[in-house]
Amino acid sequence: WVAAESQHFIKRWRGLMRGDPQVVKASELHEGIKGIRILWGDPTSNSEIGKVAGNLAMKWAGDKLTMGSQTFDAATHIALGVSGWAAPNHLEMAFLNSGLTFREAHDKTNSLQNPKLPDWAILDITQPPDAATAGKVVAADFFDENGQVVPRVKLPTDWN
Repeated sequence: WVAAESQHFIKRWRGLMRGDPQVVKASELHEGIKGIRILWGDPTSNSEIGKVAGNLAMKWAGDKLTMGSQTFDAATHIALGVSGWAAPNHLEMAFLNSGLTFREAHDKTNSLQNPKLPDWAILDITQPPDAATAGKVVAADFFDENGQVVPRVKLPTDWN
């Protein structure tokens, strides 16, 4: 999923934003490379996520992914979100496993090309990506002003 979605993001960025995103492997990042990041994967597959995992709202432990009070199977679910943190490394803000959250189904008019997800989401990736979504949204919400999960919204069963 990560490999396919990161390539999908690059293709969409080139087509919609008419430019090439700077793609850098986690092992090649250094303090001289600044800016907002999109980090793909989880702490075991991406060393940059591993460096800041303790500062993220989502937590990975073995085969479990936890967000707030909800726990998911990490083999079939992926965390998406935006995070800002004051870490001892060079990252200040990053998006995790997500860039543009509108997809091809929203290309009919640019008035549909706006964010389709809140601050964070958990996707069930057993549902393949399609023109409207990168997977089945099983949980999503906003962070509070301190970057903490606010479990307020229960999604309807037909969310997509």
